[in-house]
Amino acid sequence: MEPNGTLLEYCHIVNGLYPLGDAFGVTVATRPVRLRNSERVTFVIQTGDAKFDSAFDVVTIEACDAADATNAVAMPFQWRTCPSSATVDTWSLPVIIPATGVAMVGLSNYMYAAEVTGPAVLQAGQGDTPPHLADWVRMVVTAAAQDLVTAGVIIILHGLKHAVTVPLTAIV
Repeated sequence: MEPNGTLLEYCHIVNGLYPLGDAFGVTVATRPVRLRNSERVTFVIQTGDAKFDSAFDVVTIEACDAADATNAVAMPFQWRTCPSSATVDTWSLPVIIPATGVAMVGLSNYMYAAEVTGPAVLQAGQGDTPPHLADWVRMVVTAAAQDLVTAGVIIILHGLKHAVTVPLTAIV
């Protein structure tokens, strides 16, 4: 639980991918965000209308060296889903997903959350050859055939090391 204060004093929220009608028609990646000033990051995908009710696009999380995604390496992450609707707002139990990623279920009005910690991002970089200091992270959605879905991604950096009224930037 966060101490008293506003959400934006303890979380930094970044627009990862702007909502689009065919958001994952091609492979896309969010901008990398830096974990220097926070303990963890959560990528939230919110879908709207999906044309095909089947498994589609594969989500992976990559640790990187810099804002330009230098030395990106896929890493394990925690995954949860929420089949949101007018009557459902509960999230699944968390599942650890391997670095190979997870396929989203192509249903309308779902939310998905992928989360990693700062130490896990650093460790992912150290496991690469050659080892490198990874303190940036991004989400990649690899397109599958016949997937038309309206969606967007927001990135929430939380556990800020210093609560501030206006958080420090995480994208430069």
